[in-house]
Amino acid sequence: MRFSPPLLLGEGEKIQFELVSRGHNVNRTLLAVLGLSISLSPAIAFPKLSLSAKKPPEFLGVNEAATTKTRIAPAGTAGTTSFLGISVETDAKGQLVVEAIVLKSPAEAAGVKLQDVVTHIAGNPVRAPIVFREWVQSFPPGEVVKIALVRDGKPLEIMATLEPASRPRKPSSAYLGLSLGDAKEGEGARVELVAAESPAAAAGLKVGDMVLKLNGEELKRSGMLADLVQERLPGDAISFLVKREGKELPVITAKVAAQRPMQKGGGRGPIDASLALWKNPELRVALVGIDFTDIKHNDKNTSEELEKLFIMRSGNDSKGQPSLNDYFHEVSSGAFQLKKEGKNLNWAEVSKKRADYSQGTGVSNKTAVLVEALDKLVARDGKTVLDNLDAILFVYAGEPVRTNAGAVYFPHAGVLSHQQKRYPYLFVPEGGAKLSSISVFAKEACKLLGLPDLAARSENVGSEGLGNWCVLSDVRSASKPQHLSTWGKERIGWLTPTVIDPTVRQKLVLNPVRGSKRECFKVLVRPDGSEYLLLENRTKSGFDSDLPGEGLLIWRVMNGRPTLIESHGIEGPKGPTESLTLVPYPSAANTGLTPHTFPSSRSPQGGGLPIHITNIKRLADGKVTFQIGYEYE
Repeated sequence: MRFSPPLLLGEGEKIQFELVSRGHNVNRTLLAVLGLSISLSPAIAFPKLSLSAKKPPEFLGVNEAATTKTRIAPAGTAGTTSFLGISVETDAKGQLVVEAIVLKSPAEAAGVKLQDVVTHIAGNPVRAPIVFREWVQSFPPGEVVKIALVRDGKPLEIMATLEPASRPRKPSSAYLGLSLGDAKEGEGARVELVAAESPAAAAGLKVGDMVLKLNGEELKRSGMLADLVQERLPGDAISFLVKREGKELPVITAKVAAQRPMQKGGGRGPIDASLALWKNPELRVALVGIDFTDIKHNDKNTSEELEKLFIMRSGNDSKGQPSLNDYFHEVSSGAFQLKKEGKNLNWAEVSKKRADYSQGTGVSNKTAVLVEALDKLVARDGKTVLDNLDAILFVYAGEPVRTNAGAVYFPHAGVLSHQQKRYPYLFVPEGGAKLSSISVFAKEACKLLGLPDLAARSENVGSEGLGNWCVLSDVRSASKPQHLSTWGKERIGWLTPTVIDPTVRQKLVLNPVRGSKRECFKVLVRPDGSEYLLLENRTKSGFDSDLPGEGLLIWRVMNGRPTLIESHGIEGPKGPTESLTLVPYPSAANTGLTPHTFPSSRSPQGGGLPIHITNIKRLADGKVTFQIGYEYE
């Protein structure tokens, strides 16, 4: 006898019951008495059971949702669309009939024939050509898919192994270990850094060399080298025409190599001058203030005040200026902090005026002022002053220099070489009469940890950026920089999304992402994870208190970069900057994201799983609920 739900039974109480034997009714006579009430005898001993079973929640959170895993794509097929090789049309009876078959295609190999009627793919009914195409493209290349057919009035099933529609060449991860300064037409670019034991060093390139040509082509921009390296595979060669100490040398050939892996313990491994992702829970830093012969720091902005700006935590309830550590503590949900290594370092004075270190003044090395400051510091405080450091935070004296991105005094993160050691660094202004706000350099501080700049690029037509919704794009506030997107948080290890299959029907709920390491759903657009959506619930609180809107943000991640799907549906570069209150879901424009809404959930690359996110609602308590996998017409 089985009772469901469990009941707490007492003497003399009446229940209704059903007799079942291994899932089958006992006999027709007993069926007739189902629903009878009986009295329990005190001689019958029942175990005490719970009065009522816990009702499952209507909406599932990140810990209860049905999850999935990304499938490893066959080599060379990640992110590509699948190909079956048949064309179908709807006949007069509304059936999908095979009208054409590609020779030597997966369909031909599986035995599909002309005039076959296609009824199902992997158990899913298909009644229209567009539905048929979406289901074919929803599976990754290499997947073996069952296709149900009707041939000459008889049903049959075949198994077809899908192939990739194309096999595009992917950019290599090759490196050279060489960093160039700004290029000038007719003069080339100065070699600023040659990493030890790198291909560039092995070829004989040296710091101070002027690179005039690359592969026989005049070097007119510094980025030309990075482009060449990315286009090469390990073992490919790049030729350099170099001038050293005013004399042109014979052509130097360097072979690119595979990128060096990260060092154990989260240390930095790449030999090139880029910044690797920093996934350790802390970053050991030194604070170095730089005075000039003509501009000195404000006496009030001591090394102790710099420590308050960067290191000291003021707490979430503090009304004072937040520190960079306050920002990182909130954005990482306590997973990361800056740690000052060693004693307070007093301001160091370099030998020139501030303007004399700018490009165009005879100083082509962007890090010259920083290296000189470290020389002065070591001479004054001893050789051990830079021991045990992961990075250096530099502050230059005076008001911020009005300059363009890429210039010496534009707030930036980078890598410098000093006494055979490489140091990631951050370079920001003191602020003069008033110490700088962390909004001046919060974005660059995130880049110091290896995250990329995601702002719109004027040189890239149609580039959108992420607007107000991610600090890696455009800093929102003069006092409180906004959070990273969930893409940035996941990339650096501060957030772990719950991965779900969009074809599985679920009713889901998201709490605000602030303060959580889990409140995010990753919706696989492609089973191999090469394209997916990230769903987060953003609210106006903490460092996000100046956001223009609240609700569900939906990020599309493709080709390793995130874009924001704006609920308002405005396309182009102005999308993230207009109708800002209508960017999160739900809005007056949209309460869902499906293949039929605008914006659409369809993959810009074609193919992918069908995404239906519907009935998005923002509740009074700040939670967001929605359905996924439910198709509404």
